[in-house]
Amino acid sequence: MLGSPPDDLVAPRGLLGRPQEPKQSECQCGSGVQASRDGPAQHTVRLGSAEIEFSVGERTSSETHVSTREREAIARVTLDRAVPFEEWLERWVEPLVRLATFATRQPVVASSISALLKIDAGDASEFSTGEPERRQVQIVQPQRRLRRRSRLRWERMLVSYAALGQEFDSFIARWWEIHGRLAGAGDFLFGALRDPMSLEPQLVTLASVIEGYHRAFDDGLAVCDDDHEAITRRMLETVEDAERRELYSRRLRYANELTQHDRLIAVVRRAGEVIEPLKNKAGRLAQVVLATRNYFVHLEKKDPRVLEGARLYEANQLLILAVQCNLLLELGVTPQRAVAGIEHAYMGEPFWRDLRKRGYAWPKLPSLEARQRDVADV
Repeated sequence: MLGSPPDDLVAPRGLLGRPQEPKQSECQCGSGVQASRDGPAQHTVRLGSAEIEFSVGERTSSETHVSTREREAIARVTLDRAVPFEEWLERWVEPLVRLATFATRQPVVASSISALLKIDAGDASEFSTGEPERRQVQIVQPQRRLRRRSRLRWERMLVSYAALGQEFDSFIARWWEIHGRLAGAGDFLFGALRDPMSLEPQLVTLASVIEGYHRAFDDGLAVCDDDHEAITRRMLETVEDAERRELYSRRLRYANELTQHDRLIAVVRRAGEVIEPLKNKAGRLAQVVLATRNYFVHLEKKDPRVLEGARLYEANQLLILAVQCNLLLELGVTPQRAVAGIEHAYMGEPFWRDLRKRGYAWPKLPSLEARQRDVADV
C-alpha cells in the first residue's frame, strides 16, 4: 500500500505551457519549481473523490559554472485514501501520461513517481527512536530506449489548457471516462503513438486500434441478433455432417457484425466532421490499408494496393489523424476548435498539405487491374 495522501506525479513538460529547451542537461542539485510569470498559477479539477491540481512553473537547476531554467507543467493528484501501487498506476498514472501523449503528440513515459507520506505530529517520535516503521516502495525505471530525447513539438500541441479555456474541467473528466472505455484498444493505441515502431507493424496496429475503438464507442450490427440467429439456424440445417456443421457454426457466429472495412470507413468519415477531406473517398483509404494489412498478416499475394515507403507513412499518419479527430469529438471539443488544434499541430507536414490540396482521403488506385478486382470507390 502507498502511504496516506497526497500522492504526486510530475507530468511531462508542455501539458499546460510552453517549455523552453534547456541549454544544458538538467542537474538535480539545487532544483526547485517556482511560479510562472504567464499563465495561471494553478487549476484544480475534481474527479469523484480525487483531485488533480495542474500548475505551470519554472524548474531551476545549478552546478558549478552552470545554471539552467526550464518551463514545467505539473500535475499533482490527491486521493482521499491510500491505494495499492498497481491501482495507482492503472487509475491515475496511466491516464495522465496518455493524456500528455495525446495532447502533445510526443512519446511520453512516467520517469519518476513520488509518494508523500503524511505523518501526524504525534507520530514524529517514531522516527526519533531509531526504529521507524518499515514501508515498501516499488521503484519503476523506464527502459533506456524510451528515455530518448524526441524532437521538440511542444509549440504545436494538439490541445492545450489555453485552447480549452472554461471547458478544461469537463475535458479532463471526460478523458478519464473515455480512457476506461478504451480498455485494451487504449494499450494498442498509445503503444503505437508512444513507442518507436517501423511502418509495417504500425499500420497493422493502427488498423486493429481503429476496429477496437469503433467497437467501444459506436458498435453496431449489420443484421440484428434475432434475424441473424434465425438465418444461421436455417443455413446450418442444410449441413448434414455434424463436424462440418460445427465448423460453420463457429464461422457464422459473428457474421452479423460490421467488418473491419466498415469500421475503418466509419471512423475516417466521422473524422471528416473535423477535417472535411476525410469525408470523401474514405473507402479508398480503407481498401489500401486493409490490402496492406492482409499482405503483412496473411502473406497474401502482393497487389497494386499494397503500400510501401512514403505512401505507407502517409496512410499511417492519416489513421492517427482520424483517431485524434474522433477522440477530440468524444471529449466534447467542437469541430471548429478541433480543426484549429489540428491545423496548428500539423502545419507544414507534407501529408497534411497533400490531404488539404486533393480534398479527399486517398487518391485513385494505381492501376486499372486493381480496380477490376471488385474494388469500388465508397
